[in-house]
Amino acid sequence: MIIKNLNTQNQLGLEITSSLFLLIAVFLFFILLVTAIPFHTGGFSSDGARVLRILNGGEAARFELLILKIISLSTSGTRPKDLDLNELAETVDIAKKLKLPQGVYLHGMLHQAAFDLGNIENAEIHLKSYLADIDEIPAGMHNMVYLDAAFFYAFAKRDLIVAENYWQKFKPNAFVTKAQIAATEACLLIMRHDFTEVEAKIKTCLSEIPNMPDQGNGLALKEKMERLQQQLAVKN
Repeated sequence: MIIKNLNTQNQLGLEITSSLFLLIAVFLFFILLVTAIPFHTGGFSSDGARVLRILNGGEAARFELLILKIISLSTSGTRPKDLDLNELAETVDIAKKLKLPQGVYLHGMLHQAAFDLGNIENAEIHLKSYLADIDEIPAGMHNMVYLDAAFFYAFAKRDLIVAENYWQKFKPNAFVTKAQIAATEACLLIMRHDFTEVEAKIKTCLSEIPNMPDQGNGLALKEKMERLQQQLAVKN
């Protein structure tokens, strides 16, 4: 009887496991199917659409290859200031010439590059362009732009009113990392002259930076947070 019960339980376990693997396989196949269909919507292109553009050659293919190169470099740890600015400029020119909707994201890349280089004036120009074209990107990604703006105006411009305005518009979601949120909170606290939790926010940011998908921006953010730590140490 005991052996029979064990066999029944084992059979049930195998059936559940098989069903689970089947569901996962169906889900993965659905993702593959959706991404393979060539389409463009809300500032995004499916993998299928991108492959078609690359296979067709010409400037559209060049644009896709440049974007892929920039993203792969950044995610693998190349800081914004170390990206090839000539290639960034070429990408912008192609996007404008061909009126490619994905070109809107280049505002963000150019903002981060100028910010990392310490060129605050150009960084603000690119950020304002990004904000002006914000309706061209998916609504869920608006929060990334608002957070970038809140951090920039708190850290670089020391303009609490503008920083607070964008911070109020920002709502956390899956696109935004904890490191970026903590960094912005730290800067806002300093601007409000509330230093009680600043060090904790900076530590949270530094501990979360390794989890950022964009490790290049992570390195730039790490340097900024370490600079804040040094400034706090001098004041204390």
